[in-house]
Amino acid sequence: MKCQRLSQLPDIRGKTVLLRLDLNVPQSAPGVVGHEDDWKIQKSLPTIEHILSRGASIIILTHWGRPKGRAVPQYSVEPIARFVGRLIKKNINVLPLAILKNKTAPHMQEGHVAMLENVRFNTGEDKNDARFARSLAALGSVYVNDAFAVCHRVAASVVGITKHLPSFAGDQLYLEVSVLEQVRERPRQPFEVIMGGLKFETKIPVIRRLLPRARHIMLSGGLSSTILASLGYGVGASEIDHAYFKQARALMKDKKIMLPADVIIGHKHNRGDYHHARIPIAPATLCSSAYAIYDIGPETVRRYSQFIKKAETIVWNGPLGLFEDRPYDQGTLAIARVVAARSKGHAFGVVGGGETVVALKRTHTLHWVDHVSTGGGAMLEYLGGADLPGISALEQKRV
Repeated sequence: MKCQRLSQLPDIRGKTVLLRLDLNVPQSAPGVVGHEDDWKIQKSLPTIEHILSRGASIIILTHWGRPKGRAVPQYSVEPIARFVGRLIKKNINVLPLAILKNKTAPHMQEGHVAMLENVRFNTGEDKNDARFARSLAALGSVYVNDAFAVCHRVAASVVGITKHLPSFAGDQLYLEVSVLEQVRERPRQPFEVIMGGLKFETKIPVIRRLLPRARHIMLSGGLSSTILASLGYGVGASEIDHAYFKQARALMKDKKIMLPADVIIGHKHNRGDYHHARIPIAPATLCSSAYAIYDIGPETVRRYSQFIKKAETIVWNGPLGLFEDRPYDQGTLAIARVVAARSKGHAFGVVGGGETVVALKRTHTLHWVDHVSTGGGAMLEYLGGADLPGISALEQKRV
C-alpha cells in the first residue's frame, strides 16, 4: 500500500484532524449501540489515542445505518459518541451538519474530541458530491482514514475529501490491506477457504480469484443452495439466486469447490420443525415448498473440519446457515471453533463479515484468530482483486 501512514503525520499540535472511522455497529435497540459488535469500535481506539498524543484535536466522521440522505433520529450518532466517550474517558460533543454551512473549522481545544452527525444524513455523502467533500474538509487541517470497511464506497468522506487535505492511512486500515494482499497473492499452503452467506454476486469474484491458489473452497448458506438448485435439486423455499445458475454450474466443474454433504432443513413458518437430510449423489427433492435449507449438517461439519485442520492459511467469510436463529447456528459455531483452534499457532487465519465475527465472539475464540477484518464487503472486494476507491484515493494523495 503506497500511501502516507499515521506514523508519517507532520506536526499536528494545535491542529484539528478529521478522522474517518467505521463505527457502524448493530443496534441492540433503536438508538442503542450493539455491544455484541463493539470490537470494531475497540479497533479504532489506538488511532484516536495516537492522534491525541500528538497534541491535536479530533473530529470523527462516521455513518450509522442507511438513512438515505435523510436526518432520521434513529440513526443519530449521539449514542455512538457517548459509547466512544466512555471508552476514551472524554466527553464527545456531536456537531450538527448545519455547521458545514460556516465553511470554516470550529474552534477545538487541544485534546478535545467531537463527532460530526451522521454523514449519510446528507445526500452528498453517497454521491461523493464535491461541494459536500469541500465542506467536510473545511472542518480540519489533516485527514486520516482508518475505516477499511467503507473503502469500497465512492463517498465524500472517503474519497472526495482527500482532494482537499493532506491525507493519511490509519494503522488499522494499513494492516487490513497488508494482510489481505498477502493472503490474496502469496498464501501459505495448504490454503483453505470457507464461504457462506447469501450474495452470489459479491462472492463469485472472490471465488474465482482465490480458486487457483486454494486447495478447497467450501461453500454453504445461500451460495450452496443456489448451486444445488442450478444442478436440479429441489430446495423448497431456500434462498437462491436464479440469475447466477449458469455461473453456479460452471463453478462446479472445478473439483476444488466443495458443497455440503448434508443439511438441516426447517419449516419456513415454524423454525422448531426441522430435520436432517443427506444430499444424494443424483439430484433429488431435498425439501418441499414449506421448508428451506437453514444449516449444514454434522457430516459436512466433519468433512470441512478435516480440511481446515490441515490448513496453513484459512479465509472464512459468511455464516454457514441461518445463524441468527437457533438451532440453525450450530454449523457456524462448530466451524468457528475449528477455524479458531487451527489458527492458534498452526495456520494463519483470516475471518471477516459481521455475523462471522459474532460467531467467534459467541464461542469466545475471537482472540485466537490471527486477523479479524473490520470489513465484510470491503474484504471480499479486495480479495476479489478490485481496487478499492478509498485506498486508491490515499495512494494518489501526496502531502
